[in-house]
Amino acid sequence: MLTRLFYTHKEDWCIPSIPKNLKMNKLVLFLMFLAVGFVSMAQKETFTGKLIDAATGKAISGATVFYHQQYSISDENGRFELRKKGTDRVKVMINHIGYESFESTISVTGKQELVIELKSSVKLLEEVLISSDSRPLVAQQRMDQKSIMRGNPKNVGDIFGDKSGFGIVKRGGYAMEPVFRSFKYEQLNLIYDGGVYLSPACPNRMDPASVQISPAEIDRIELIKGPYSVRYGQTMGGLINIITNEPVSSESFRINGALEGGYEVNGNGITGRGAISAVGEKYDFSVRGGVISFDDYKNGAGETIPSSFSTNNYAAKFGFNLVPNQRLQLGWRQSFGKDIKHVSLPMDSPKDNSSILTLDYGARNIAGKLASINAKAFYTFIDHLMTNEHRPNFKMVEVRAPVTSTTYGGRIELGLNTSEKSMLFAGTDFRYVGKDGERHRTVKIMNGNPVDPPKEFTDLIWQDSWLFDIGVFAETSFTLDENWDLLVGGRFDYIKSGINHPAPDFEALYGAIDPDPELNIGLTSSINYNFGHNGLVQLSLGRGQRSAELTERYINHFTVGMDAYEYVGNPNLKAEINNQADLTIKNAHDKFFWSLNVFYSFLQHYITAVVDASISRKYMPGTEPFYAKRFINIDKAWQTGFDAEIGYHFTANFSARAGGYYTRAQNVDFDEPLPEIPPLTGLISLKYDKEKYWAEFRGRFVADQEKVSESFKESETPGFNVFDLSAGYSPINTIDINLALTNIFNVNYYEHLSRPYKNQGENGMLYEPGRSLRVGLKVRF
Repeated sequence: MLTRLFYTHKEDWCIPSIPKNLKMNKLVLFLMFLAVGFVSMAQKETFTGKLIDAATGKAISGATVFYHQQYSISDENGRFELRKKGTDRVKVMINHIGYESFESTISVTGKQELVIELKSSVKLLEEVLISSDSRPLVAQQRMDQKSIMRGNPKNVGDIFGDKSGFGIVKRGGYAMEPVFRSFKYEQLNLIYDGGVYLSPACPNRMDPASVQISPAEIDRIELIKGPYSVRYGQTMGGLINIITNEPVSSESFRINGALEGGYEVNGNGITGRGAISAVGEKYDFSVRGGVISFDDYKNGAGETIPSSFSTNNYAAKFGFNLVPNQRLQLGWRQSFGKDIKHVSLPMDSPKDNSSILTLDYGARNIAGKLASINAKAFYTFIDHLMTNEHRPNFKMVEVRAPVTSTTYGGRIELGLNTSEKSMLFAGTDFRYVGKDGERHRTVKIMNGNPVDPPKEFTDLIWQDSWLFDIGVFAETSFTLDENWDLLVGGRFDYIKSGINHPAPDFEALYGAIDPDPELNIGLTSSINYNFGHNGLVQLSLGRGQRSAELTERYINHFTVGMDAYEYVGNPNLKAEINNQADLTIKNAHDKFFWSLNVFYSFLQHYITAVVDASISRKYMPGTEPFYAKRFINIDKAWQTGFDAEIGYHFTANFSARAGGYYTRAQNVDFDEPLPEIPPLTGLISLKYDKEKYWAEFRGRFVADQEKVSESFKESETPGFNVFDLSAGYSPINTIDINLALTNIFNVNYYEHLSRPYKNQGENGMLYEPGRSLRVGLKVRF
């Protein structure tokens, strides 16, 4: 942030006169004047500056200053020098680990030295992506709050429905989870605020991490597309870092806030949110809360889809700036879901509650080469209930399954200025996941005959299972010269798991259950060539490894797949490995911009499930299918594909873009495609955006998905085209009004990744909402 900018004049250069009596031939005289001319030109094309701390006035060394495709590193006196590109107005971008990013266009005339004050940043998180830098170090993408909230998402998973490379696994209107290329669930490392990790309590993932925080809390989402980060835990297929809102810093006490509400016609959807914060020089406090309630919606054919839910949530943060460069922050969140219908699962959720406690410490600009210290601790608890009281089979068997998930962990990371052109992050992190819960069955009718009195059964779902992971990591980046950047990193994880209350049949299957500890290795590297003003060629190579999670290890005769099979865990699974390469090329010239990314992954020890004829169905044994599925590793699989985009700025406010993405993934061992792959998809957008109003027309073109997994019981799905129109208006700076007309042509369609109906008294696919109108209002104060 620029708090003050001023200039100091240097003395003009003096060119000594040539004595009249000096005897020279014409050639020497010509060369002298030519040399003097070059010196003069070089001087005019160079501008210099000095960086100082806004609070202390001390020089800032080790900051990277970007101008066009040039860069300069400030020296121990805070000074830098760059060649000017023939204009008196220069746009510079400055990044430093201890300060807020700076970006501004500055007038430079004459022989001036810029003196730029940077404001210290005591933010608790290091950004995964560099927001103001046109030289990204890894395959990445960033979504800001403005673009996220324009779509009025129901939850975090809903945000990814129209993002390049992504799809959504839907089980209803509530439990939505992103799928990226062929990766889903724990293959994607989804975290909050640079380290907070949640694991669902429900074996059918009615309560994933993507529904436990309100979208209104999000400041931005940072994506790493592949195994190209080692700093935030095991990352096999990609990293999704969801960063929540931080109070705005202020040198004097002030209070601000916002109220927001919206209504969606199809589904009688009501959203209400509020936030208030008090900020001073030493402390800040903020509280946010909201409610989301949706009834069943109608698809494009006018049929009702049972998908209603409601959720209330609130979050509080208290921050204290110990000294100007050190900060302590305490956070507390709770979410309360109720009456949730999961049309594509055997049961519903009368209750889905979660609690999240976080404690963060951050220090910046400490001493010498030590630029930063980040420390984080967190605790999460999910209390979830599944029942079948509103399902057709309730008259035969009453099922009630309370389950819990507890996670806690932390991380500490040091940021080191190893040289003027390199930065090193190193540290350690750990996670603990524990799950428990039972299924209580009251059988009232068996084989068509009433049971009097009804029989009571209790089944162990999680067997009181747990997993512990401790890792160490180091990641360093180098600015080699004006065109080349390099990033390398590695991490080692020690993983141990077990169960405290094994079911007798599970223990009979595996004997004494004490899996050997695992040691996983993750590696990443990226080399970038920067050309022109906005051109980039990037090659990223990575090895991501992921240990089997608790469902894959310890689930015991529970229906967790798309099919009707009971699934049985395998405590002896090997960790999955993704060896991936991404090649990215992008450029922007004048009004035209484009990008292309191609990728290839070779997957080892991929985890899937197969029918095991040695394990009979445990519950309702006379019903097909007669055998259970067991989780196993396969030796080889692969995926490859691309995503591309082109765009054009017709004016400063009006732009168009089009793109597409495709993934093909193959299970080599089974000679069939991997399951749940988003189909070939095209995207278009026309957007007009001014200060007070905006409008956008968007379209999705989705092809048939004919490459399906037979072992997963996947079906081919037809393609579709769907269009949306949205707009907004801000009559004054404190009021925003938005409208959206979704599925304009009322297309009746369903997504390939959506699960079909289960236990509904009818069969069918989970169709998306038909045409709907949405209105919203936000007031800031």
